[in-house]
Amino acid sequence: MKYLFKPRSLKWRLVSRFSIALALMMVVFYAALIWLIVAATSDATPVDDTIKAEIAASIHLDGGTLRISPTGAIQTIIRDYPDFWLVAQDDKGREARIGRSPAGLDSVLANLDIISALDVRVGHDSPMTAIFALLETDAGPVKAIYGGKSAPGSVLEYMVRTLHVIYLPTTLIPLILAVVIIPLVVNSSLKGMKRITALASQIDVNKPGVRLPTDDVVEEIAPLVKTINAALARVDTDVSARERFLADAAHELRTPIAILQTRIEGYEDTEQNRRLLLDVSRIGAVAEQLLDIQRFAVMPTRADTDLVGLCQQVVADLAPLAINAGYDLAFESDCSSMIVVADRLSVERAITNLVRNAIQHAGNHGQIMVRLCPDGAIEVLDEGEGIPDEEREKIFDPFYRSKPQSSGAGLGLNLVRQIARLHGGDAVVLPTKGGALFRLTLEPERLPGGVKRATL
Repeated sequence: MKYLFKPRSLKWRLVSRFSIALALMMVVFYAALIWLIVAATSDATPVDDTIKAEIAASIHLDGGTLRISPTGAIQTIIRDYPDFWLVAQDDKGREARIGRSPAGLDSVLANLDIISALDVRVGHDSPMTAIFALLETDAGPVKAIYGGKSAPGSVLEYMVRTLHVIYLPTTLIPLILAVVIIPLVVNSSLKGMKRITALASQIDVNKPGVRLPTDDVVEEIAPLVKTINAALARVDTDVSARERFLADAAHELRTPIAILQTRIEGYEDTEQNRRLLLDVSRIGAVAEQLLDIQRFAVMPTRADTDLVGLCQQVVADLAPLAINAGYDLAFESDCSSMIVVADRLSVERAITNLVRNAIQHAGNHGQIMVRLCPDGAIEVLDEGEGIPDEEREKIFDPFYRSKPQSSGAGLGLNLVRQIARLHGGDAVVLPTKGGALFRLTLEPERLPGGVKRATL
């Protein structure tokens, strides 16, 4: 019922259109029914049956005699309708009358005790137009026949006024049920769509091969789901072709870059040749990082990975480079082992890139700290100039460099974030008093028991 009254809601459209159709159908049905009844009956209207209560209030016992003491309403009728008459009889045969009954009904009135129904229609307000009524009065149950006053209006008006006790409930009840039941039916029928919506929200260009299921979808929506699956297949094919092209191009560049680098190294050691060698090294780094982006675009098979051992290995591998650049490189952790299910190679590359980024941009002084947090997050903190607030997101964009003169390709941090997100985490820059603080969070597959395995 949550979206029942939203114009674009399927529930609202079904309820509103069904209700309108049902109301129109019921109007046509009852109009035809009333027309048939009117056509099959006399043109004369029946006796006014709305005065039964006034007649019952007028009848009472007076010393064992049945009497009629007209109420104000009955007195008005007697005055306005001179031909009005009434004959009443109780279960003991006692009888009371007002007005002059027509002679043509004498035989009927003589057998009032055995009559249970009577409806005579002759002419409008004719004395012969009469009706039978069983009344509850102060004198007990009383049978009465009266006439001389027809119901107001035409026969059609009378039928419409009389049948409202039938057509109003039989129209309103289905409409109310439609408002209640149709949304429930829609919800039940679209359960498959809710599952498809949840799966569609998880579609990622880095996770090819995902398709929406069609086994639990109503037939009317199945073509849409199949069309979406076909579009996903085309996207997968196009992305795969682009990735192959980029990987092939980067791979093909490695050989001529290596040859060019070897030739330059063989030349005389001049300032110009050193600059050429630096530029070639940068080109080679770009090609290598492009290969890394393609290599880690799709998550390989995960396995048990000790984050403590992994961080220690990265620190040990990069310690000579950090020391030569003027840094102290350290590692900190509250536990001696933390096992998670993750892709070791890609996580190692992410940590390596963060440490290399600190070595390159922290000003060649101070300490670089690699810290493994209790929740499994990995932080890299340096004591350099830090990163301006407006650049904390931009530095993760591909090919973005905070310093244009930097020798980096601008792909390292982008790769870090890509790897983190493949693991369900993220890479961010956190505010700190001095230097830059990078935080790499991972949400790896849980081990049995639902938690990471750590040894303090």
